[in-house]
Amino acid sequence: MKKFYDYIFSKKTILLITFIVVSVMNLIFAFNHEYWRDETQAWLIARDCSLSADSLFTVTSYEGHPVLWFLILMPFAKLGVSVEILKYLTWFFVTVSLYLFMFKTDIPALLRVLIALTPAYVYFYVVPARSYSLASLLIICISVVYEKRSNKPILYGLLLSGLLQTLTIMGGFVTALGFSWFIETIIFLIQKKDKKMLVKNIVGLFILLASALFLLWEFRYTPISGDSHSKKETIMMLWEQYLFGYKIIFGNIFNKIAIITTSVVVMLFMLNKKSRIPVIITCCGVMWQVYIYAFVYSNANHRVITWIYMMLFCVIVSYIYKESIYSMKNLSLVVIMCVIIAFSWKYEWRDLIKQDINPDYCFSYSKEVAQKITGLPEDSIILSLSADKDSSVVAQVDKNHVVYDVFTGRVATFADRNPECIRKMTIKELYDRVSHSYSGTGNIYAIVSADGCDVENFSDYIKEGHDELEIIYESSHKGIFEDFYLVSFNLINNG
Repeated sequence: MKKFYDYIFSKKTILLITFIVVSVMNLIFAFNHEYWRDETQAWLIARDCSLSADSLFTVTSYEGHPVLWFLILMPFAKLGVSVEILKYLTWFFVTVSLYLFMFKTDIPALLRVLIALTPAYVYFYVVPARSYSLASLLIICISVVYEKRSNKPILYGLLLSGLLQTLTIMGGFVTALGFSWFIETIIFLIQKKDKKMLVKNIVGLFILLASALFLLWEFRYTPISGDSHSKKETIMMLWEQYLFGYKIIFGNIFNKIAIITTSVVVMLFMLNKKSRIPVIITCCGVMWQVYIYAFVYSNANHRVITWIYMMLFCVIVSYIYKESIYSMKNLSLVVIMCVIIAFSWKYEWRDLIKQDINPDYCFSYSKEVAQKITGLPEDSIILSLSADKDSSVVAQVDKNHVVYDVFTGRVATFADRNPECIRKMTIKELYDRVSHSYSGTGNIYAIVSADGCDVENFSDYIKEGHDELEIIYESSHKGIFEDFYLVSFNLINNG
């Protein structure tokens, strides 16, 4: 009985139970999740782009996202696999990341359990189904391999290159890691150590450099902002984004406590010279993101969660030097930091999860619209009036129905972010174009976002009620981000 009791409450068993519980919870979240347009945008890009300079590697410039996520989705999308696979891919990446963190790192089991129950691993990188899940896996892989980077330099270089090609917001973190590695290699060269190992380190660095240069080429058409700010304005904008990042993670209650505790832990780690480099790398990663959020694009929940992962890197790597950094007194401060992270479950985030699994709520009705289209005759003319807002519907329409872009006349696909691509028309122009392109056709169907579309005032026009229009689907308006109409109109009798 004692052996059974000891086994049940052993460290390994507790870690295993935590891993299983979190993985199953995330699987339930994934199963109940309805896609948003930012998720299906990547799927449509992977489905409809080719591996050429004027296709996928031009789209990356305007998307602001590197190529790796699209390349991973491409085999599934091009083989005609259902878009449903997307959320299970993100679940897989997060689950593998969690496994490595729980069973391949040496930090105290209590900290591992606490971190496993934070937004870093629960819900937010499974839902939404985006490239952040892959970044989660790569950051933990880098943390695990870091101690052996001199012995596995090619693997280390590939991991850094992969992270750089996954999220632009991780550019500062990867650059700091790469620069630190470069300095280590120079010292290695000066000391004239193992030449074979030196060559491997140089190859690993070359892989990372090639990835960085390729990233610059991927973003060759990305417009550069010409806005200028005074030094004072710049500092204030950076500071505001830094505070806002903490507020996103911890909410108003724990925000100030978290900032103070983080500062104390950073100072503590800096006292040990072997831990200074991980701390500096983490700070560089955070400050790069602060710059991005201040001057490039806005902050968001899922983006700032990468801060937790960079903190994890610092803790995991610093634990290598536990003989001096993790005395009981110092460990208590690290525990405090992780407890604060565990309490990062602010009310808004908990409510978000409750709504997502509540059958009475739906963040996006795109799947319902797609299912409604499945019931239409297979020769129906179905039009998308907004490539941006309709992408979540387009990606989920079955293979027997085709949705056409009303602006191009071609099969509907992802939204083109090129600022030179102007998509606007009036209702009269819409009717004229449809009459000209589909003359002799009876009913024509259109997907219309209730938030508006690229046909001027057409959403309001639908709500007014007109003889030639029939609303055959209208989503309810309860706690959602995306809702739609599916309308039919007959231009023969009402042209």
